[in-house]
Amino acid sequence: AVVSTQSTGTGGQQGQFYKYDLQTSTVYKWEGIRLHGVATLRDNKTVLAADSHKRVRSYNFEDHSEQTIFESEQQIISMSMSGDEKYCLLTLEKQGLLMIDIATGAYVRKFYGLVQKDYHLNAFFGGANEEFIVSGSEDHRV
Repeated sequence: AVVSTQSTGTGGQQGQFYKYDLQTSTVYKWEGIRLHGVATLRDNKTVLAADSHKRVRSYNFEDHSEQTIFESEQQIISMSMSGDEKYCLLTLEKQGLLMIDIATGAYVRKFYGLVQKDYHLNAFFGGANEEFIVSGSEDHRV
């Protein structure tokens, strides 16, 4: 996840989330998380990440604070964010697709019809004004 021209973020194989300062070569890391989805906000300091602990968290790259936005009962497979940064789509393990409000962490809507069992599926906002939700499905339908 590129946050700005000053810093970037990446996930590690052993469960770390790193922030690299490109000017000073310093590193900050959050331990014990494996990322399943990442989105960078336009403020160029905040990264949203879906992790292996069934959460969506906000990570501030300036002050290194973190905050849980949403917790799921099911494993989060993937995450994508709307262009206006109001909503996230979460593909949940064997449970379908949820839309959450980023500002409040509230569940907005569940979408049905997605068949996800064995593969990593992603869903996205689509259309001219992002009025559609697009996702693959293991039953060969979009």
